[in-house]
Amino acid sequence: MVDIPIIDQLVHPSYLLMSHVAVAGNPRGPGSIVLIPPFNLGVAFTYGLKVELNSAAPARGRKIGVVDVMEDRVCQLAVDYTFLGGVVSITEIHEVFAVHDVWFWSQAVPSHLYVLVDPAVTVNLFYLQT
Repeated sequence: MVDIPIIDQLVHPSYLLMSHVAVAGNPRGPGSIVLIPPFNLGVAFTYGLKVELNSAAPARGRKIGVVDVMEDRVCQLAVDYTFLGGVVSITEIHEVFAVHDVWFWSQAVPSHLYVLVDPAVTVNLFYLQT
């Protein structure tokens, strides 16, 4: 565990201070998943999600590069937040095409993380935590 002052935990720290913690249930297959990102004040903050392509049907089309990307979306990510009045709203959406992708949400402590894994694809998910 890395000791980071509380105020500094509200904005994600350097990548060097992050650990990748596997989300229970890997690999994840096609369909929708709703997760509650772990949050433990002063112990571990969760700042985002790392997605790694586990498998894809050959017809999905893989473009080779410095970072390989798929022709079709691998998965879609979204987070929602609970506002002061109790209203819950999705405020961020991220489309994943890369074989390995890291997404940091822009605000700390989302209420829920939504993952839609596209057909013919399986992925491994990892929380980015201190």
